[in-house]
Amino acid sequence: MADAQPPQPPDAIDRAIPTTRYVFVLAVISLMVASLAMFVLGTYETFRAIYDALVHPEGDIILELRLHFVEVIDLFLLATILYVMAAGFIQLALGRPAPDRWLRVRSVHDLEVLLLGVIVTLLAVTALTSALSGGVATEVLALGGAIALVIAAIGVFIWASGRREESD
Repeated sequence: MADAQPPQPPDAIDRAIPTTRYVFVLAVISLMVASLAMFVLGTYETFRAIYDALVHPEGDIILELRLHFVEVIDLFLLATILYVMAAGFIQLALGRPAPDRWLRVRSVHDLEVLLLGVIVTLLAVTALTSALSGGVATEVLALGGAIALVIAAIGVFIWASGRREESD
């Protein structure tokens, strides 16, 4: 029977790695500040658009407000995702549980999917605002086609990485 080796004491790197996870606090603070900035900007843009429509009405007010509010919703969505990503870093790096179910993140893959979902939404809003703002049809079509290709590539990536994660 072989002699059992006594456990080796942890070296400096083994001791340092758990404490370096606190560098994620910088990411969490940055994401929270960015989220707050997007919420404030979205609120400002909402009231500015309403004010401009009432005080300086020009053109098709309903179309302008509709277009503007789609962009504002996009700002609020981005603010929400930044907030969820901050909560995800707290859970993954610092080991804190999510305070609510909708904030739960189980893996880095969950954060990737959130980020890619935001990118898809931002691209879709870009295509929509281009189409609604009355751009040249061929330019709108080219932009829409390019965005569709990027969205398809993102969809394939999410599908493939999800299958890989399921098999692990």
